[in-house]
Amino acid sequence: MNAKEYMKLLSRLRFLIEEKVGLLSDIEKLKGCSCHEEEKEVVGMQLMECFRIQEQLFKLLSKLNAKDCELLAMIYIKDLNYNEVAKLKGTNYAQVCTAHNRALRRLQHIINEENIKIDTQM
Repeated sequence: MNAKEYMKLLSRLRFLIEEKVGLLSDIEKLKGCSCHEEEKEVVGMQLMECFRIQEQLFKLLSKLNAKDCELLAMIYIKDLNYNEVAKLKGTNYAQVCTAHNRALRRLQHIINEENIKIDTQM
């Protein structure tokens, strides 16, 4: 997996976690029915796996400088496009694009240097 794929995974995890928490909430509303206990356990295990992968990805991101980490979070976690990031940062599209590519290269360097592999079997 390359740096961009890791960041996309982090973005997808956010939605998966929201989905699993919603499912747990729905199952909780059906408390009296024992047939839903197994389903609740499965969803709970899936949620724990999402959190485990998310924690690994956050540890990976923590190795970046604050500027790169903030930029990647704006793009992949907050789902902002380059124009929106540029407006918030008081810069332009081209500079955001360059900074994004640079941040991904730095992240890829960390991944390669430390031979990081995140098990994503969900």
